[in-house]
Amino acid sequence: MKILIIEPYYGGSHKQWIDQLVNHSTHSYQVLSMTARHWKWRMEGGALELIKQIREISDLPDLIITSSMLDLSLFKVMLPQKFRDIPVLHYMHENQLTYPKSKLDTDVQNKRDFHYGFMQFKSILVADKVYFNSHYHKNEFKQAILNLLERMPDYCDPKYYVKVFKDKCDVLHLGIEFPAEFSDYLPIGSEAVKSNPQPIFLWNHRWEYDKYPELFFHTLYHLFEDGIDFKIIVLGESSGKYPAIFSEAKERLKSRIIHWGYVNNKTEYYNLLKRADFLLVTSIQEFFGISVLEAVGCGVVPILPDRLVYSEHFPKTNFQELYYESEDVVAKHVKRILSEPLDLNTKKQLIDIAKGYLWQNQITHYDQVFQSMIH
Repeated sequence: MKILIIEPYYGGSHKQWIDQLVNHSTHSYQVLSMTARHWKWRMEGGALELIKQIREISDLPDLIITSSMLDLSLFKVMLPQKFRDIPVLHYMHENQLTYPKSKLDTDVQNKRDFHYGFMQFKSILVADKVYFNSHYHKNEFKQAILNLLERMPDYCDPKYYVKVFKDKCDVLHLGIEFPAEFSDYLPIGSEAVKSNPQPIFLWNHRWEYDKYPELFFHTLYHLFEDGIDFKIIVLGESSGKYPAIFSEAKERLKSRIIHWGYVNNKTEYYNLLKRADFLLVTSIQEFFGISVLEAVGCGVVPILPDRLVYSEHFPKTNFQELYYESEDVVAKHVKRILSEPLDLNTKKQLIDIAKGYLWQNQITHYDQVFQSMIH
């Protein structure tokens, strides 16, 4: 089966998803892409460039896969005639209706902040099939678009569009990938219990406002001031402009730092994950949580906010002790976990959950979904 992937924002989790899918799938792929910058322009005008690229293709694919960063309605209108009968699967990595808005975003200031979310809704309407990366994401977007449609003045039946959404949309979880020497990274048996003399806290997310690094570091400041002995490992990609708290924390916590900054080498990355004890998650946006599952797969215990997607992976009925209710109680919650460590069986359960998302476990479902779309 020949699959054509169209991606206007080929970077970060989008790139990781594509590269790992291509690596693990039994189908053959061609990827048309653009660099991962100027995200608003990619959504507005990416289709123009990608239509130019698709005109150069002579061997027709069996399936086209597009992403949530593409204006699919514009793209399909411009498709050459010979491509128009090929089914299109649209994958929703994120959505712009519920994504937290940056304080620096001028569209928010000028009350234009629904534009990109509505563009994504139109893409859903013209796709043949739509998959979200989690049930949480699917349900959140459905409610957000219903709320938006109910605000329209006339000629709009929200119930009709919600039914279209329900009939067309489903969930296809992301996969995660460990290095080839997998057994060296996944703790087993007694190795799941770490014996660091000082607890090691991990940050392995992007250095962005939506991950709420201020809460993460202020919690560590609180522990520091209370005389609690700990170390930190700070990973994750950073752009040219990142929250000032990272520079501040690097100075204030310099005596506690084991590693600071992005590492490009995957082996080094997973070695650092495996050293950590706790992943304090403070995000205000998370549609799936790749970095969380990667850390948990390496035996790191997550400390999670009682919101977003996390309970889809780690049900609160089984892991209630992992969740904190609000940012006001984070430091208190962390202290309790430090004083009452998880037992070995609970840690094994967490690791097994992460293993379930490995590409070798996910790819059969992906290939079946793709195959079903051409019949």
